[in-house]
Amino acid sequence: MGRPQTTNQNYDFNFTVADAMKLAETRLRKGGYQVTFFCCTNDGLSCDDVFVLEILMDFFSGRRNFTALTDTNHNVKSCRYQLIIGRNNSKTIGMYVIDGGLLKKIPLEQELIRPKDFASDLLVLRLDSVKTVKYILTLECPDQHSQVILSLSLMFMRSHLFAVNSRGALTAKERISMLW
Repeated sequence: MGRPQTTNQNYDFNFTVADAMKLAETRLRKGGYQVTFFCCTNDGLSCDDVFVLEILMDFFSGRRNFTALTDTNHNVKSCRYQLIIGRNNSKTIGMYVIDGGLLKKIPLEQELIRPKDFASDLLVLRLDSVKTVKYILTLECPDQHSQVILSLSLMFMRSHLFAVNSRGALTAKERISMLW
């Protein structure tokens, strides 16, 4: 379920949905189903932080039997959108502009540039791939810095996803380094 929101709005929407899931669990169990509502995941937006914190505190205190988490890939998906679309300002690394327009010059699936499902983790991984970087670096471009900076941006996003999602492959220090 989703709900429209404006910047920094706080609602009890998440609590309402969690209560509905617990009610569904109760009714399904009465019907003989073996089902458990264990966790709900949010996009990691600041308006959801009160909900996630309260649910986690209740869970660890034994007052609730389900937990809440944030979608750790959400900020990378948002970064992808900003990188490609740009909006009203330029993105830079140092003194070099990140030229998302270069992506239009390489043979990418339209879905990677204009995704229909902005929540898809797979689309981010496909965009932030070695294949995409190779295409970018082989473009004939008057400013090679733009090619390198765009490629670095994609690889930083990929590194971020790896640091967040890998299990046991990295130490805490290595994860932090990859996130920054």
